[in-house]
Amino acid sequence: MSDPGRNRMVLNGMSRLSREAWARVLLVGILLIGLVSCTAGRPNIAETALTHVAKIGPAIDAVHADEVSGLRELRAVLVSVDGEVLAERYYGNDPSEYADLQSVTKSIVSMLVGIAIGERKISGVDATLEELLPEYRKDMDDRTRKTTLRQLLTMTAGWTDSNPTDRDLLRAWFREGPELHRGEQFRYTNIGPHIVAHVLRRSTGMSLLAYARQKLFDPLDIPTRPAYDAQFGEVPYWIEPKFLSPISLGCARRTAYMPAHSL
Repeated sequence: MSDPGRNRMVLNGMSRLSREAWARVLLVGILLIGLVSCTAGRPNIAETALTHVAKIGPAIDAVHADEVSGLRELRAVLVSVDGEVLAERYYGNDPSEYADLQSVTKSIVSMLVGIAIGERKISGVDATLEELLPEYRKDMDDRTRKTTLRQLLTMTAGWTDSNPTDRDLLRAWFREGPELHRGEQFRYTNIGPHIVAHVLRRSTGMSLLAYARQKLFDPLDIPTRPAYDAQFGEVPYWIEPKFLSPISLGCARRTAYMPAHSL
């Protein structure tokens, strides 16, 4: 004997599925009609593209000039598609002027970690600090010992930007340990990249700048002089803004110099 309530549920379910199916058909139909109407009698594609490209630069200028945007201190903007620069704007400087990349070096350090993993100089992003820096193990508290490279790279290791008075910052950070619980929340910090930079120097046996030039900058024909090796932490890279484009393109395409580990 059939259950009327169950039958109603089945019919309702079928009706709902039918409505969803017809909605999809209707949506596809609308899109096709729009595509046909846009295609019919449209201007030359190349001419249209050039018209749009010509508008990019002025649009950037307008945003830069807008005080509400908060971008008045912006120095350079480049728009690149598949390696071709479609628009570039410079404010208060010229294209050949070198710029200190400052915190952009955090991303470059992360790329170098990926390259080092690809070369098996680092075992992986889940390696812990006690494994990566065994000579500092005696200076690490329990939380520091179990901190992973992944947590340092993603800024979830728990460190904030504390300023210990100890001149040996690395040991001071390790002894104090992270202020927050590891892996629970993102906190932007300069401490993690400094620690990662030290891991790279130990793992590669090279200065950070020398390794970056050998594995990243020189293969991509990016001039990095002037630049100098810092005594500790991140390297102050000075390059022309336009040379950031091949680095980002390399990430997008995962070139030989940008292995999947670095993304």
